[in-house]
Amino acid sequence: MIYSELYQKLGVKNKKISIIKSLIEVLVKNEIIVLEGQSIVFLDNSWDVLQKLWDLFEKTRGVCDYSHMPKLAFVYLFQILYSGMILKEFVTIYGIFCPGYEGKSYKKRLGTTTLRKMENLKHLSKIMKDYEIKHEVICIYADVFLENAIDEIKIHEEFEFNKTLFLQKSLQYFEKTILLSDFLRKTNIQQISFIDSVIVDSFNKQEYERFLDCNMNFYQSMGWDEKRIKKRNDELITLYGIVADKMHKNKNSIYACIENIEGRASLFLNKQIPVFYISKKIQYGGIENAL
Repeated sequence: MIYSELYQKLGVKNKKISIIKSLIEVLVKNEIIVLEGQSIVFLDNSWDVLQKLWDLFEKTRGVCDYSHMPKLAFVYLFQILYSGMILKEFVTIYGIFCPGYEGKSYKKRLGTTTLRKMENLKHLSKIMKDYEIKHEVICIYADVFLENAIDEIKIHEEFEFNKTLFLQKSLQYFEKTILLSDFLRKTNIQQISFIDSVIVDSFNKQEYERFLDCNMNFYQSMGWDEKRIKKRNDELITLYGIVADKMHKNKNSIYACIENIEGRASLFLNKQIPVFYISKKIQYGGIENAL
């Protein structure tokens, strides 16, 4: 079968062509299909494998946003999906939610985006289950490296209230909900932000600049000056580096990107950790329809 025939059979065109090529790359690597010149040779049940993985991916498009995802990220993602669906290996999906900020303090409610992304993350889990991928979702509340310092009793109380609201809601959706401080208990992490120059310097200039650019755009819209943004940027690189290393040690980890600042997820891809960009749009009418 030549590529054009494959695209036609699967109804693939435009941007999806590069995505299906990533899937083919993974299947060739795993010796499921063979390339002979411009032809794709299917072995045994390899067509069924390709179709199941593609169907699974298409299902996830309802709860994930792939509009800014680089090609290499699709390769990592399809490899994990292959490991879970075909090799029957266990997969762990990590979703890290930031506290709800409001001015210099914390919200007394859960934001709409948080609730929508919880629902979409739950639906993603259902899709994985439908395709018989053994997995767990670990929902994490980021209680370290906070943007707003907890230096007043009132702010502390509002932070604790926001955390309690999150944990109560998350436990309705996911079996495993933890604090980021607990997830990183055996590392050198602490609640107050710090900069680890070794971690910052471990990323090349291009990766660093890409991460800085997305943070510049985000924090400038909040009125932050460049010096403050640079400091926050390096704090976040430190945190993301520690978190990514922790996830990387667990085989078949997936980072579910909850933040709307998708550029930050590049640091996880740098560690070859696949990423699901969780959409902030609800496609399925609420969590009840996802259960």
